[in-house]
Amino acid sequence: MKIILITGGVRSGKSAFAEKLAEQKKQEQGGTLVYLATGQAWDEEMQNRIHLHRERRESNWTTVEEPYELQVAIQAMVPADKQEALSESPIILLDTFSGWIANLLMQMPEDQLSNRAIRQACQQQIISCVSAMRSLDRTWIVVSDEVGLGGVAMSKLGRAFQDITGFANQIVAQYAEEVYLLVAGIPMKIKGSEANDK
Repeated sequence: MKIILITGGVRSGKSAFAEKLAEQKKQEQGGTLVYLATGQAWDEEMQNRIHLHRERRESNWTTVEEPYELQVAIQAMVPADKQEALSESPIILLDTFSGWIANLLMQMPEDQLSNRAIRQACQQQIISCVSAMRSLDRTWIVVSDEVGLGGVAMSKLGRAFQDITGFANQIVAQYAEEVYLLVAGIPMKIKGSEANDK
């Protein structure tokens, strides 16, 4: 089991870098490529983003889309008819962990977003997902937005998203062998061998 976290701001180049890294890992260690997508086409702009992501990937990727039940998707990974594709120790790109958190929060009434029990329930789901990743002999490349570099959000939804995503990134980074921060399309390795943390 290996976890790699790739974080950065919106449009920082996270997904493109993650896909290249996954292709590189496949060349080094073999296995299959699985794209675990959490994005939802809320509007035309999101539809276009999802379309661009699909176009960028080559046909050797197996795509699994799961916006809500992420832990179930991690454990099962693909439908039964595709289990054979996963027999070769897959490299799984989860894009994005923060998008899944946004999907969870969007289902909740806004007046409940500051409720401590609700936030703790979200945090427990995050811990369960990371535990599920760690229990499987896979290479995981987890993409998530970096939310700690801007100001505090003005809305309850925005603050809940920042708080819970910040928590999630810390949990993933704790167990990751490598962590990359993307800035303006440039990856900086901040955890792992040859990291810039010396």
